[in-house]
Amino acid sequence: PRETVPCRARHVLVPFTKSPGKGNNTCDQCDKRIPNGDPMHRCAACDYDLCPECYCRAAPGEAVVGGVVTSASLRKGARVQRGPDWKWAGQDGHGEGVILGASRGGWAEVRWDRSGDTNRYRVGQEDAHDLVFVVPRSQASASPVAAKSSPAVGDSVVLTEGYRACDDAAEGPLKPGDVGKVVRNSDRRLLVAAGGREWWYDREALRSANAGNPQA
Repeated sequence: PRETVPCRARHVLVPFTKSPGKGNNTCDQCDKRIPNGDPMHRCAACDYDLCPECYCRAAPGEAVVGGVVTSASLRKGARVQRGPDWKWAGQDGHGEGVILGASRGGWAEVRWDRSGDTNRYRVGQEDAHDLVFVVPRSQASASPVAAKSSPAVGDSVVLTEGYRACDDAAEGPLKPGDVGKVVRNSDRRLLVAAGGREWWYDREALRSANAGNPQA
């Protein structure tokens, strides 16, 4: 069985995504702000939250929360959990599931481990993304973002389909369809100039403007 991560009172943390319009949470381990709509792990009884990075460090054998599932990145058999636009209450049993396949119109069919129930979820329909990938830590690099092909300084960039799941990306100057230019970079973020402003974006929020649809 998989390892689980407890809060300080030894309650098991469960996957959680706060509904839009209800403010932000803060990771109780690193004090990082967890933006509204981002995945995290939480103990509601103790009001204790962990960001994905701290949760993975706390459980070496646990799964790593990956990017949002889109129509382009969807793949049959992939492991998933609830994502930034989740609105389906407890259908997932607060656990993981597996993608059974794609449905037309930006939907994915998922079977949940705990209940065995199967339902359809948005992976682009209504401009919403109900799911995020989960990847065994043994298959994830120490820096999943850096391992991917990523724009460099001087490159023109646009937002990815799943940009809203990334820290503060929706508040930046880039909007879907806009093109910006990378002016600085760090291990996990890119400083982009667009519309007379500069903004630090998570690398997952951007792709090269001349690239095709982002891949998983």
